[in-house]
Amino acid sequence: MNKRLMILLFGIMIFMIVGLESPKEILADTEETAKTVTIGTINYDTLTMNIQKNDNTIVYYSLDKKTWYEVEAACNADDEYVMDISWVSVSSSTSVYFKGNIAKTIVSVVIPAQNTSFKVTFNKADGDFTFENIGDSATFQWRNSTDYTWHTVSYEMDSDSYLEFLTMMDTYRFSTTKIILRTSSKDGYGDDAGFRSSKEATVTITARSSAPSIKVNIKTMVLNTTTSMEYYNTKQGAWVECDKNMTIEELAPESLYENEDVATTVLIRKAATDSNPYSKTAAIIIPAQRQTPVIGDSTKDVTYYYEDGKLVLQFPSASSTNIYEYAISEDGTDLEDVSSITWKAIKASSLKKFSVNSVPNGAVIYVRKAGTTENASKSIALVLPSQYTSFTVNR
Repeated sequence: MNKRLMILLFGIMIFMIVGLESPKEILADTEETAKTVTIGTINYDTLTMNIQKNDNTIVYYSLDKKTWYEVEAACNADDEYVMDISWVSVSSSTSVYFKGNIAKTIVSVVIPAQNTSFKVTFNKADGDFTFENIGDSATFQWRNSTDYTWHTVSYEMDSDSYLEFLTMMDTYRFSTTKIILRTSSKDGYGDDAGFRSSKEATVTITARSSAPSIKVNIKTMVLNTTTSMEYYNTKQGAWVECDKNMTIEELAPESLYENEDVATTVLIRKAATDSNPYSKTAAIIIPAQRQTPVIGDSTKDVTYYYEDGKLVLQFPSASSTNIYEYAISEDGTDLEDVSSITWKAIKASSLKKFSVNSVPNGAVIYVRKAGTTENASKSIALVLPSQYTSFTVNR
């Protein structure tokens, strides 16, 4: 073999040796840079777990360190696998193991079981909530059963979020509403796996009973209250127990003509009991009382004179739509309690005549404009009887 051919063969052999060694050098570099896989964020709301590859090209997971499966998941912007963990059992804590295809050191994380003993009790009388077995959670979450928006609330009863929660629950008491509650989850990271939201608890927010049916007796100026009701006293800024059959003078003195003569809204509800909340509230508008009718000649509201020993009484403008009333105190006793007197309606301008026997001298005649009973279905508003006036019979 000549010298030139030997040099050529030797060069080819060197090239082949260098070519064969190059992959080993590249693989060694990869093995040196790859590190053990690590656990990133564990999100229990999205039920995902981030796996940091750390330069491994494949990550495997296992439940028993015997059978391994490749993590098949999309990567986020940080080149972490975002692995679905919705399949992990909620009934018991589950260990999940991971390793890389290059750095094969095994790491593990324990996905905790769900708290199944969480319990919520709603006191329908006072509207309070009692929470039991909350675990390590500092907050709870709730949503209306008709939607899936969770709201996070602190357990601290004087916190803004808890007070807002109670206010919202109070608005639900106009109709029966179901809400779903759970303890809040805590995201995990690395060795700290955090914890899941608890098992959901369903609570029924009971509706308040109907507002009491309150009527104003326009003859007696009395409202049909009972001792099981309460009214809002604006001066005290508090709800006060009602008496039985309270007068307008007691509940809405501002509406009386002799006082401020203004319309007043009276709020009345059934009081709470040991087993039931207070009811919805009835708002009764007490209109301003009209002024006293004028007694005088035939041009006035009321006129009277004596004829042949009889008292002649007339209401010149009286009609079916402009009704007056009168009452007689035969012994001349002053009218102290308007609720105890019997009033007679006058719906026409015709004369009323009274003999000495029926209305003796010294008797007192009280007169006033009649009121109108409210009838919402017929759009008839409440009108109070006017303040009364009187005259003494002296033939």
